[in-house]
Amino acid sequence: YEIYIFDAKNAIIQNPKLLKKTEVYYGDFHNVEEFEVIFTEQSIDTVIHLINTTYPSSSNKNIIFDIKSNLINTINLLNTMLKYNCKNIVFLSSGGTIYGVSKDRNTKKETDPKNPISSYGIVKLTIEKYLHLYNNLYGLNYLILRPSNPFGEYHYNQKQGIIDVILKKVLNGETVEIWGDGTVVRDFIYVKDLVKIIVDLIESKIQNDIFNIQRLLLLLLRRMLHLKLV
Repeated sequence: YEIYIFDAKNAIIQNPKLLKKTEVYYGDFHNVEEFEVIFTEQSIDTVIHLINTTYPSSSNKNIIFDIKSNLINTINLLNTMLKYNCKNIVFLSSGGTIYGVSKDRNTKKETDPKNPISSYGIVKLTIEKYLHLYNNLYGLNYLILRPSNPFGEYHYNQKQGIIDVILKKVLNGETVEIWGDGTVVRDFIYVKDLVKIIVDLIESKIQNDIFNIQRLLLLLLRRMLHLKLV
């Protein structure tokens, strides 16, 4: 495969092996002309859409920004793909937030009810609906993946990705903070396993379908942290 990456202007890619195998374009997802450059310079067959500008915990604080920066910009991306005859997109949705709160701690099925309680989850689910629409209107092929919580190498986010964040804080002797009483159960998947699944699905030529991606590694946060909460 020939891989091209579009990343934020201030992004720092610290994986030297990756930089040797790919070409990186830096720009602003808000600016169509900046990500359109890839389509003008390269012949793109498939887009793997990983960009998101908000977090589940903060998205409700600025809903307009969430809608503009994620939903509207994704629609702009889809229109750009059609303009350059790129008819395949893999969209990483959410394996948790689109379903909302549930008393059932078991893993979810793709057909389970979806009642998101955050703008993050609503926007993810709305993008899924637009992918269905663009498939019906324009023949744009989609593959929607709903992964659980990935963890592993090259994780630089300090606010999201609980396993990586906790490990960094513990190693640095910092206080670990969690929301709630620690009884929330989360499913985690190793990032290399997630990548392999994405590649396998693309190579299988499966199109216009939805898959939850889960490792069945269910962890109670309080148990994982070995904290005595009062």
